[in-house]
Amino acid sequence: MSATAAVTGFVPRWLEQLASRYNQFGPEALGDRRRRNGARARLLTPELLGRLRRRLETPPPDGGVWTTTKIAVWMAQDLGLVSVYPQRAWDALQALGWSNQAPRPENPAAAGPDAQEAFKTNAPPRSPRKRRASPAARSRSSARTSTGSG
Repeated sequence: MSATAAVTGFVPRWLEQLASRYNQFGPEALGDRRRRNGARARLLTPELLGRLRRRLETPPPDGGVWTTTKIAVWMAQDLGLVSVYPQRAWDALQALGWSNQAPRPENPAAAGPDAQEAFKTNAPPRSPRKRRASPAARSRSSARTSTGSG
């Protein structure tokens, strides 16, 4: 058992448990049983996701934009829980095909529409663009020669 532990990197006690499980239940008992444990989704059910999709069509209670924290609070209230982690709200948005977005902030020093129009009418004319010269091609009249002697 210690040689197997050295090769696999598992501790001997875990290898003993695996051997016991194999002897009792066969090779199917050695796989990752977390994936096939038969547990249903307890939080992100299709019903909750449907209610969340309808709720996101209206603004949040504070009138701002929806954030994962606000969605987590709504989910907790809807499910009758004390709290829900914001990560579960992000998972719910992902399940709905949505993303967590925020509006782009405005530049506080931006000019208003009147100032923009005044600039357009009073701006100096653009200078004509100069044509770019075409790049000269390398001469290919003869084969390359070696510079070394010999």
